[in-house]
Amino acid sequence: MIRAFWKSKLAVGAVMVVCLGLAVAVWVRDREYPVYIPAIASLLLLGIGYFAGRLLGNLVAGTQNTRCLGLLHLDLDPQAFLAEYKQIPGRLNPNSRDFPIASACLADGYAAAGEFDQAIETLCGAFRNVKKGDQALRALYYNNLCGYALSKEDLVLARQAEQKLEQIVKDCRDSKSALSENMALNLRIHQNRRVCLEGGRVETSWLEEQLPQSTYRMRRLDLLQLLAMWCLRSGKKQAAQDYLLRLRQEAGKTWYGSWAAERQLASDEPRS
Repeated sequence: MIRAFWKSKLAVGAVMVVCLGLAVAVWVRDREYPVYIPAIASLLLLGIGYFAGRLLGNLVAGTQNTRCLGLLHLDLDPQAFLAEYKQIPGRLNPNSRDFPIASACLADGYAAAGEFDQAIETLCGAFRNVKKGDQALRALYYNNLCGYALSKEDLVLARQAEQKLEQIVKDCRDSKSALSENMALNLRIHQNRRVCLEGGRVETSWLEEQLPQSTYRMRRLDLLQLLAMWCLRSGKKQAAQDYLLRLRQEAGKTWYGSWAAERQLASDEPRS
């Protein structure tokens, strides 16, 4: 991620400049010694500088990346996030592992803003070269794709992604249990949303149990929206209003707020 942020590149450059200066100083100080002595010392300094620069650069890049993600996941401000993060994936090596991960983060920003087609395009374009054996990245891809498809109510695409994610959960159950458990939770939420959109019955008790356990704010918004959707479709007007109010209060600047407001307004309109 060093290439993604100017501060991380500056940190690497600063360390290398300092080490280069020290290498020159070694040559000046040791000019009376055999040439191999300052040469070895300089090479050691430059080698240390390279690794120290990379370490510092990665730390700075990680800090900058976390700050940007905080705009989306803590401040719930997708437009501010997109303004800072839109250029990040393009600065990375397309064949690196960082590229699809950064692209998935960017796609989350588009989805939080309600731009689901752009989110899907960003996600799909970045994951074309992901190795089939990389289960973690494949799980990230199908989990996000399923979520975006459900948000735009594309049930065909959602079901396809859901089936792929379900297979990954099964395949990783023994070898990568933590990944399997996390994705199994996401899968169950996706399945409930799809069932709701198809007119079926959702696991309301289980979904309500997940709300206080969800420290991840986007997941909490997903749960509130799903419960509100279910109540609206089931004719439970008061419960729906309660969920819609909570959703508006917690939505920040994400699309969930406008979605809830539209349905509050629609449910308040007198029927002719």
